Amino acid sequence: METLTKLGGILLMLFIIIFSVFQFIKHSGKRKYCKALFEKREIEERTREIPLEGNIMAASYILTYSTTFSTPSIDYYMVYLLKWFADGKTELKDSLIAFTDSPAPKDNDEKAYYMVFRKACQEDLVIHEEDDVRRAFYNDTRQLYSHTDLHEKGRKWFAKRGYVEKDKVIVPQLNEAGAAEARRVISLRNYLTDIASGQTTIKGDDPLMKGYVAYAYLFEIGQRFIDALYKVLPEDILLYTEKAGFLAKAAADGRYEAEDTDD
Repeated sequence: METLTKLGGILLMLFIIIFSVFQFIKHSGKRKYCKALFEKREIEERTREIPLEGNIMAASYILTYSTTFSTPSIDYYMVYLLKWFADGKTELKDSLIAFTDSPAPKDNDEKAYYMVFRKACQEDLVIHEEDDVRRAFYNDTRQLYSHTDLHEKGRKWFAKRGYVEKDKVIVPQLNEAGAAEARRVISLRNYLTDIASGQTTIKGDDPLMKGYVAYAYLFEIGQRFIDALYKVLPEDILLYTEKAGFLAKAAADGRYEAEDTDD
């Protein structure tokens, strides 16, 4: 019994040491990446502005290196549906999500999702059945970019605009202008997190509200954000968000089914 107790103590100490080393490496790496992207390790600023020209993939790329080593488990289907509502590309029609006659997104990544959702529409440009969405994503999942492509797409967005100073292997070092753009992503996340936690109040008729809902889901605080603002959110935003949630799940189900079939 005494031997087992000593062995248990040794194993516990080994676990503590290994865990401590892992946390040190993890957080020291995170600070290094934050410095390369933002020119500082901690970002306390708050902003109300939508960052990076509204590019979801570029913003996701920044989030990856500001939180952990892994890609966030972002529900892009939900984020894009909400973004299109804010952009006027979709609307509520008889309590269903419909596409307007606005042109398709110019960004190729966003357009890929847009076109698959459009294929789920009937002739009236309305998505009537969740199964239509699931089927569309099942059939066309190969047209979509996987989350593993996020790193390269984010890097290209910044490089295309001349924001990369040193193109390092893991994460590029941004110049002053690029770092300022990257910080705007975290600054908006800080602002929306304050709202979601009740530290900051906002009116439901704020002209940026629709965009905020989309980015709250991008920052993975969507439901907290909705709950915090439930009493002041316009009815169309609440209903649209509910409908978008059902369609986003159907899209994910269709894609997962297609990937399982490929295996």
